[in-house]
Amino acid sequence: MPGIVTFTDEDGIRLDLIGILTERAAFDELEQEPLILGQSSEGEFITLAGCHEIGFSPSVSDALGSQRWMAATLYVGDHFPQETEILCSRVSLQFTYLREFVGRSGLSGSRVHWGASCAIRST
Repeated sequence: MPGIVTFTDEDGIRLDLIGILTERAAFDELEQEPLILGQSSEGEFITLAGCHEIGFSPSVSDALGSQRWMAATLYVGDHFPQETEILCSRVSLQFTYLREFVGRSGLSGSRVHWGASCAIRST
């Protein structure tokens, strides 16, 4: 089923689907899904976690309707079929234009939080 994932500071992670993902128990209640799995147009696996529906447009056929979802977390690069499988031993972040924003190079540091360590290095 096709859809578009977007992220903005105002709206967070949003998924707009062309079609209806779940069968509706009632039209006056919004749905929740712990995980929604997908694939990007570049072929990368995507997992959306903590999803709740924010709107839908019903149709005679589920394929013609649409749904709008918000997600708490977006994982790119793998599918996690169960929430218990979402475990990370390493996280990598890359900030575009960090050096220009901070105004210097050679940043470094580390921190341990909730039993996980985080190291920051910039050249």
